[in-house]
Amino acid sequence: MADHSEQIINEPNEEFELRRKIRERTQNFTPTMLSFIQEMLATVSTATVYEYVKDLSLLLIYTKKKDKKNRISDFRMCNLPFEHYENFFDYIKRYALTYKTTTGKEVTQLFTNTEQGVNRKIATMLRWTRYLEITKKTETPVYHSLKLIQTTRRSKTYLMDDTVVTLLDSIESLDAIDSWQAQQYAEKTAPRDLALISLIDLSNHQIFVVRRKNREQHIIIPMQAQRYLRNFINSRLLTAQTDTVELFLFESLHSGKMHQKTVRLMLTKYSQRFSLTTNITPQLLRNTCEHKLYLLFSKNQNKVNWAMGKSYYEFIGEIDLKNRWLQLTYM
Repeated sequence: MADHSEQIINEPNEEFELRRKIRERTQNFTPTMLSFIQEMLATVSTATVYEYVKDLSLLLIYTKKKDKKNRISDFRMCNLPFEHYENFFDYIKRYALTYKTTTGKEVTQLFTNTEQGVNRKIATMLRWTRYLEITKKTETPVYHSLKLIQTTRRSKTYLMDDTVVTLLDSIESLDAIDSWQAQQYAEKTAPRDLALISLIDLSNHQIFVVRRKNREQHIIIPMQAQRYLRNFINSRLLTAQTDTVELFLFESLHSGKMHQKTVRLMLTKYSQRFSLTTNITPQLLRNTCEHKLYLLFSKNQNKVNWAMGKSYYEFIGEIDLKNRWLQLTYM
C-alpha cells in the first residue's frame, strides 16, 4: 500500500480540510455524481468543488424528499426533468433541514437563499447537466433550458457618448494647444494616450490575458479602438529599444514605466484642457464601458461580468456576443 503520510503533511491545512469534507459529503453520491466531482477536482479549485458538492448534496436531499425514498438511483439523478430543477430552485429559497448533533439531539434548522445564492446553485446545476450531456450519461438533456435569474444591477456613474467622443477627437486633432513646446509634446504622446484610453474604455478581443479560474481569458478590441491601438503600435515599433531588459508597451517619454497615477494625471490634464464638465478617471471610463456592454448584451449582468474579466457563470452564445462587442462604438 502506498504511503501518503508525506503528501498529507505537505498539503496545506485548508486544502486538506476541504478534501476531507468533500470525501465526507460525497459518501452517498451516486457513481456519476462522484465522477463529476473527480473531473471538477482536476480542473477547478478545491474550494469551488466543495461548493459544487454542497449544492449537489442539497439536490440529492430534495430528490429523496420528493420521491419519498432513502436511496436514489444513479439513473434517476442523471435524468431529472427540467421541472424537477425548477422546483428545486424554488425550494432552496426557503427550506428546513433536520440533523443530529454530536450528543444525538435532533435539530431542525431553517435556511434561506437570496437571488445571488440561488444563482450560484443554478450555476452548479449548469455545470452538472452540461457534464451529463458531454459524457452522454443522460437521456433527458436539460442544460440548454436552465437559466440564471436576472438580478438587479447596482447603478454606477458613467460618461455620455458625446463626452467620450469629444475626448478622443480633441486628443487626436491636438486641440487647445497654446505653445510650440506643448505642440511637440502632444504630437509624441497623443498616439500613446489614445491607445491607453481605448484599452481602459472601449475594452478589449484577441488579446490573451492570464486571469484566475472562471474568468474570460481573451479580450475583444472593438473596431473603433483598434484604429488607435494600430497607430500607436506602429509608432511604438519604431521607438522600441530591443536591447533593454524590460520592454513595456506603454512608457513615458523618458522610457520609464507608466504607473496608475500617471494615467490618472493624464486624464485629469485632458479633462481640464478640453473644458470637459466631468473630471475623467480610469474608473469612470471602465464604468462607461460596462454600461455600454450592459445595453449591448440586453441588460444581462452575467455576460457583462464575462466581458469585464469578472467572475461569471457559464452561458451559451459567446460567439454572438463577441461579434456584437467587436462593433461597440461611441460614435
